Amino acid sequence: VRAKVGDLFDLMSEIVADVSWGNDTRFLQLLKEAQAAGRSQLLSSGHSVAAGRLLRQQTVAGWASEQMSGLTQFQTVGELLQLASRDWPSVEAQLRELQAHIFRSGCVVNLTADAEALNEIDPHVQAFLGRLPAQADKFMSWAPSLVPMNEGLIVPSQVNYVAKSANLHRSADWKLHGSAVVASRLLGTSWLWDRIRVVGGAYGGFCKLDIRSGSFTFLSYRDPNLEQSLEVYDGSAAFMRELEVNADLLAKSVIGTMGDVDSHQLPDAKGFTALTWHLLGESDDMRQELRDQILGTTGDDLRRFADALEAVRESGAVCVVGGSEQLRGAAGRLG
Repeated sequence: VRAKVGDLFDLMSEIVADVSWGNDTRFLQLLKEAQAAGRSQLLSSGHSVAAGRLLRQQTVAGWASEQMSGLTQFQTVGELLQLASRDWPSVEAQLRELQAHIFRSGCVVNLTADAEALNEIDPHVQAFLGRLPAQADKFMSWAPSLVPMNEGLIVPSQVNYVAKSANLHRSADWKLHGSAVVASRLLGTSWLWDRIRVVGGAYGGFCKLDIRSGSFTFLSYRDPNLEQSLEVYDGSAAFMRELEVNADLLAKSVIGTMGDVDSHQLPDAKGFTALTWHLLGESDDMRQELRDQILGTTGDDLRRFADALEAVRESGAVCVVGGSEQLRGAAGRLG
């Protein structure tokens, strides 16, 4: 494989710098495939779509992610398909502009290999970067309007995907502590599992805490209910505040959380994770501090997380992907 690294970078250079944009038929086919995949996601992964719609209201990163992989991207693909069908030259111009912005000499290259291989590969990397256009002096600044709002997305379905979310940094004057990760996991494996899945009949009920952005999101999957699930979400603070934590429950929650935080990774995943840490500026000391906080979690720590959940109850926005009848019936609550 090492002997062919040069050929690999030559091929990559050709792909990024010498693209032929003349095959509009192929591009239209790719757009139709992307549109079909987006439509399928709405029906089968509505919880991801709903979460994306809420996170786009909270941070610039959430907004950008939804633009590129959420409902907005699906809608844009449909618009682009219509434009490409009647005015290919304008679409080609947009693609060339996008190509020029993405592939520049200032890009970050992430490689995962042993030290000897990295030394052999480095000249090929430098040659590859040297073929790219010079980096522009100006960078685009994104300033989207981050306004919380409720939203209902009607799809042809008999089940719902119910989400409620808030950013804890803004809504609860919250600061990250490792015990919050334990509390979030415990909430998902007990209260939400019992009330949303076992009692409510949904295929899944869970929550997600983004330790970097501070966003906390409740989610249900293939849920026959809507308002009942929102009531369960709003009851989470009371559940956590009244939680009786014994040594066995605490140990299981901490061990499960550490398994999530330090899960086994293959080399490619380790490389990507290292790139993420590099881009975010996360140090070994920061990660070790989080581990120590997780391992030192107490019952009082878990109960204190109820204050953050109270903020989600009071100021969280709601997004539901589901059938017309239930959505229209809950329109008053969704606003």
